[in-house]
Amino acid sequence: MALLVERFEEEGAFENEDTVHSLKLHLASVNRFEKQEDVDKVVRHMERGFKQLLVYQMDNGLISEEAYSTLMAQTNYLIKKWR
Repeated sequence: MALLVERFEEEGAFENEDTVHSLKLHLASVNRFEKQEDVDKVVRHMERGFKQLLVYQMDNGLISEEAYSTLMAQTNYLIKKWR
């Protein structure tokens, strides 16, 4: 996921650096929970945090439709995988 965010950042898919920073911060937290093998926290952080952040960014024109769709699809896939 972090690589996707970086790719979209290079392509100019985000309105500003704060948008990118927020996504990377959430993914860093998820990564930490994943390393601790805390599946509940991983899923909860992705469902309640990351997905809501993506929706907020889309609703406020801070992310391109392509980046939003791709990241949301990947998020849903990973949530199903971790469950």
